[in-house]
Amino acid sequence: MVKALWRAAPVFFLVAMLIGGSVSAVSVEQAQVCMPDIDVYLYDGGDVLSGIAEGEITAALDGAALSVRSLVRAEQGIFYVYMIDVSASMPAGHFSAAKQAVLEAWGRLRDQDTLALITFGNTVDLRLEGGESRAKVTETLDSLKNTDTSTKFYDAMDVLIDTVLQTEDMRRVAVVISDGIDDTDAGMTQEALEEKLIRTGVSISAMCIDTAPESGVAQFGDFIRLSGGELYIFEPADAGTVLDSLLDRLEGGWHLALQAPTNVASGEEALLNIDFGDAQSITLPVVPERWIPDSKQPRVESVVYAEGENAFLVTFSEAVTGVEADGVWMLADGNGEPVAMASVDVIDGVSCRLTMASPPPEGSSLTLTVSGLRDVSMESNELYRYSEVVWSGNASPPPADTAFPADEEPIVETGTLIIIGASVVFVVAAAVMILRMAQKKAGVKKEKRSKKQKKELDTEKPTAKFMFVQDKPENKR
Repeated sequence: MVKALWRAAPVFFLVAMLIGGSVSAVSVEQAQVCMPDIDVYLYDGGDVLSGIAEGEITAALDGAALSVRSLVRAEQGIFYVYMIDVSASMPAGHFSAAKQAVLEAWGRLRDQDTLALITFGNTVDLRLEGGESRAKVTETLDSLKNTDTSTKFYDAMDVLIDTVLQTEDMRRVAVVISDGIDDTDAGMTQEALEEKLIRTGVSISAMCIDTAPESGVAQFGDFIRLSGGELYIFEPADAGTVLDSLLDRLEGGWHLALQAPTNVASGEEALLNIDFGDAQSITLPVVPERWIPDSKQPRVESVVYAEGENAFLVTFSEAVTGVEADGVWMLADGNGEPVAMASVDVIDGVSCRLTMASPPPEGSSLTLTVSGLRDVSMESNELYRYSEVVWSGNASPPPADTAFPADEEPIVETGTLIIIGASVVFVVAAAVMILRMAQKKAGVKKEKRSKKQKKELDTEKPTAKFMFVQDKPENKR
């Protein structure tokens, strides 16, 4: 297997370096990208991470800054995929000890962990998918025989990738148990394997038999370490102990959570750079091709008039596109007439400057309407339509001849409406009271007319009460 592995040992997996150029204390196990989230799993060989604050860490994806959400001990579940070489080049003692070690590893799984099993020889077979009972795991391991005449490691890697892609929100770790010898032609090209492993974000560790040729072990180890894993040598007597050491390393990892400003997944290779202050810098390639759906529409958060610039500074809730397109901006005065704009300039992803051709008319109002913009996301969500009064003539002092006294306020449009409404209510209430009084007095008058009808008819003199009722609305006005 060594020859094929060495050809496939891709430098793309990890480029980790100290600023001074010495051997790295922090190494990357894997990076999983589901935009905007980027989860990086790390090993700390020099006690760097335990002594660094989150504020000292910076990160960027192809030069675009990422926010650092957290750096903690990794508690995520691990999806272990054990890959056992079932070719005849595996000595019987090592093969039997390896199977027993895997069974013991199943016994130490945490609640959040899962174990799958792939064998590779003449064929590649997915024996366990994860979640099986101890009885099923025992039965499957007992049935394995090291009798195959070839070793299809490349094909096994293909099955590995397809298997781990079925998992979500878990670390993906493969453990290869082999003699480090490959005597078959590759089932895929080196370039194809490189691309798949980059996209998958899976770490590969290995246990190699102690009887393998030294040169082969060295090359095997180079490949494994480039993938973010580590190579362990075992003999039949210590297979379980060696595997425990491997698992201890995995369970002692760190989780660095990063976040991009958008969920845009380009599907193209990008460089992820992480700086741990003055301690260390790490760079590795990733391929953002998965994303978390975004259904949140962007909004206009603020509009501020910059008097010295004769412009409005507009800030959005998130980055938007299309600010310079026709029909996006409409600025109108209090009469609804358009106000000319000189330019629209992008300040950054979330703000822009709207410059007017001339200063706004004093004593008038300006209404800004914004529509048609979209956020920078895979969904390209449309902006909530915005239409608000953004200037009411108070942004600068009014002319001296129209200035209001310091203790008085101008009658604004809203105040006028309030006064009119109150007057209408008062008039209606007064009219109702007058009508009721008129009805009451009319009843009294009718009763008196029944006693003195003839006299009142002869004189035809109107009563004062009746005239009062008729005159009251006019007097109130």
